[in-house]
Amino acid sequence: MTSGGADSHEGGAEYLGSMGWNGGLTSPSMEEHFYPFLMERSPSYMGEDEEEHGDEDLSLVLERKDKDLLLAAELGKALLERNDQLMKAKDALEEELRETLEMIEQEKHNMRLKMEVQESEWRAQVADLESDLAEARLQMQQLLSEQRECGRESASAVQELSEQNQRLVEQLAQASQVEQAITLEMKSLKEENRDLTISRGQFAPCLQSLRSENALLLEKKKEMESQTKQLQEENDNVQNQLISAKEGVFQLQRQKEDAKSQVLQLELEAQKLRDSQRTLQLQLKELQDELHMRDSQFSMRGTHSSLHSEIQQSTVGQNHEMGRNSAETQSITSDYMDTYLTEREGDLLRENEEQTVRLQDQVTMQHIEITDLRKEVQRLKDLLQQNNADSTVKQAVLDRDEALMKKAELEQELARCQIEKESLNLQLLSTIQQKVMLSQELEAWQDDMQIVINQQLQSQKQQETQKPPESPQNSFLRRDSKRGKILSFFKNI
Repeated sequence: MTSGGADSHEGGAEYLGSMGWNGGLTSPSMEEHFYPFLMERSPSYMGEDEEEHGDEDLSLVLERKDKDLLLAAELGKALLERNDQLMKAKDALEEELRETLEMIEQEKHNMRLKMEVQESEWRAQVADLESDLAEARLQMQQLLSEQRECGRESASAVQELSEQNQRLVEQLAQASQVEQAITLEMKSLKEENRDLTISRGQFAPCLQSLRSENALLLEKKKEMESQTKQLQEENDNVQNQLISAKEGVFQLQRQKEDAKSQVLQLELEAQKLRDSQRTLQLQLKELQDELHMRDSQFSMRGTHSSLHSEIQQSTVGQNHEMGRNSAETQSITSDYMDTYLTEREGDLLRENEEQTVRLQDQVTMQHIEITDLRKEVQRLKDLLQQNNADSTVKQAVLDRDEALMKKAELEQELARCQIEKESLNLQLLSTIQQKVMLSQELEAWQDDMQIVINQQLQSQKQQETQKPPESPQNSFLRRDSKRGKILSFFKNI
């Protein structure tokens, strides 16, 4: 009966020792809920301390052991229930993780669709800018053709004016040579004057058309300047967006590098903790082997072995309880060991048990730290995956940069077209000014000629009316003198 109870008690102790604190409990604060009998054991041991001064009956010992076996069974049942609860919590967390992954995939799909829509919009903008550039080139070609036509017209007008001037000089030379044909020459000059007035009337609509064309060109210039301002504003907005996007990319890269460094550091710390855990486990195993060897050497009978197994159960199954009830356990252990062992052997056993408790506490703390480090590593890995998901955003930024470069090239081409247009406008204005100056000079020359002719006619009429009639010889000499005066006047002109 005693040996069977001891064997069952040893089996329960081995079961509890194999489960340890990793079997179901997460923190020492849960012990009072799952192990209510532990609070009852302390008074029982206190009662045993008081009763051991008297005569202890063997039947009472057996009853206590049966009670301990029942409590161990209840402990196993509570551990199994806790394990079931943890499995359910694990399934719930896995389901939540699956739903989160599905949501992430859906968001990735939505981002991909948005990127495709933005890419189509950018392509449409590029096509519009290319069409605008083609229209600007056509306008430039039209302006060049108009400039060439204006140049030809101005050259033909200058040529005509030079020819007319040459004819007038020849006519004046003929008038100086032939005095008798002065009246005819005056008539011809009047006719030429009429021709010049007619040509002047012909040039007037041309000047009016040139002025209207100049006004149209100025209006087009204003429109192009307004379009250029709008494009410049759009370019500034796009540049600001590009700068903000680059800053966001740089921040993400810095966060990614920091996360990588933290992951490496945490992995190194985890490796160090694993190494220290292995060494502590080896030390714990060596101490347990040494304790078993000492127990086997100094065991006297079955009662002593059952008592020693109970001590092992209390030291292995109560890792965190030993920190709170270590004084009571040490006093009970010292009483039992004083009964069966010598004082030296009891001291050695207590030292080994204390070292075992310390090592188990260290192992438990290291397990907790390793769990926290694993959680931190998982969080950093998730952060790295999110940074990898941002590669699509970087590709979109690159595409936008290419579109901006194309837009800048188109703006440069448009600026060149505007510069060429302004140069053509300046050339056209200079041509119009030259034409106006030539027409003004022609009008002034015609007015001067008309005044001179009128003065000569008036002076001739006055002389004829004031002087008496003369002989033909004198009249011929006077006509020669008049002809010389007219020739000298035209030579001075």
